[in-house]
Amino acid sequence: MSVAIGLFSAVVAVSGAIDAPAFSLTLSVKGEAADPRLEVFLLERLEQSWNVTIGSAGEAAGIRFSVEIVWLSARQLSVAVARQGELLTDRTIEVADPLDARLTLWLLLRSSIDRGLKRAAVPSPALAPSSGPQEEAALPTHELAVKPEVREVQPSGAATESRRAVGALVTIWLETPQLFAVGVSGTGAVRWGLIVVGASLGYRYTPGPRGLSVHGVPLSASLAVETDHQLIAASLGLLARGELKVPASKHERTAVFGFEVGPYGQARVPVDGDIGFVLRFAVGWRLVRQRYLFAGGRATEHPWATTLATGVDWR
Repeated sequence: MSVAIGLFSAVVAVSGAIDAPAFSLTLSVKGEAADPRLEVFLLERLEQSWNVTIGSAGEAAGIRFSVEIVWLSARQLSVAVARQGELLTDRTIEVADPLDARLTLWLLLRSSIDRGLKRAAVPSPALAPSSGPQEEAALPTHELAVKPEVREVQPSGAATESRRAVGALVTIWLETPQLFAVGVSGTGAVRWGLIVVGASLGYRYTPGPRGLSVHGVPLSASLAVETDHQLIAASLGLLARGELKVPASKHERTAVFGFEVGPYGQARVPVDGDIGFVLRFAVGWRLVRQRYLFAGGRATEHPWATTLATGVDWR
């Protein structure tokens, strides 16, 4: 269901140039993925570009512009600008980086309005003055009128809006040949600004020597800082992992626990829409180590464990 994040009417009267007539502007921002900060950003740019102040909607006059922005997804939006019903711009913008997208959208909006004002400033031959200079009318100061009830619904916590992701990873544990292991896991993460909190639950299998095998259920939690770029998202943080391990041999099966903590780094490359390819590298120092006995020998876990994981996620 599409949710309208904001709909307001702005009345702008331009001064400082004879060929810049007064105009009114209506802006609509819609879509489930809409960023509420977008309206505030565009309002500030309008005020800075045309020196606008809050005024009365009853003073609207002149040309009418309409701007409609529709968020098609969290990574794509469309914008249409019309003057007096005449379409000036109809574009689709990819949102790889939120800041770059807002700047691109503002430049597109400003150039469209300027182009529409220049067209309106060219007098029609039938309406051109027949003789003598006309007295210049004093144009009013730039004014912007916004419906009060719309301004009130702007959420104050927009800067802390969360984004969620789920995914699947295949992981290998690089250790001694005796304890080399592979595993699969499901992941989930929530992001606030640059901070990402994640968790994963999976299964690990260690085909040990001479009839020994170790089955594990690792549960991980992570905290990281992630930066977005147009081609890649990189994160760096801390990973803590607890694991229930079940070593099994021909005659015995038991249950032990392990715990490790350490740094990790991750890179994510967008593949198609909201789907991305993930590569993660981590080093964990074991706070609890196990020693496994088997026929003719024993295998002891290293003080540290190195893992390499790859998979996909959906955002």
